[in-house]
Amino acid sequence: MWLKLTARGFYLDLLPESLVAYRVHSMNAHKRVRAMVEDRFAVIEQYANSEFYDSAIDELVVRAFFELASTEKRAAVRYALPALRAAPRDWRTWLAFARLALSEPHAEALTRSFEWMVRATAAWRNNSRSRGGL
Repeated sequence: MWLKLTARGFYLDLLPESLVAYRVHSMNAHKRVRAMVEDRFAVIEQYANSEFYDSAIDELVVRAFFELASTEKRAAVRYALPALRAAPRDWRTWLAFARLALSEPHAEALTRSFEWMVRATAAWRNNSRSRGGL
């Protein structure tokens, strides 16, 4: 839907607050990570003529590697090198490699720590900017 709106010239913006809640249960689609990854690629393929296509594919490759590395390691391996080529400095790429190498409890602990550091760094940067720094 968002892609169709922007393709027709509409402008979208982000809101800083959540307006809806997502109910998680055992039958949610988010449990079927590989199917969601494949569906995202299928949607983006419809916009192959867009000037943003290549950057969208790069983002999808990194996201697919990151998401699959903790749930379906064999499927994630397919995206490892493309993710590294697309985003060699993206923290998600390196965390996905760590997820592949570590057992589940260790990978989960590393993921929580890393995500906390990313959020803390973003908050620090936002705070510095609001005070005229950076």
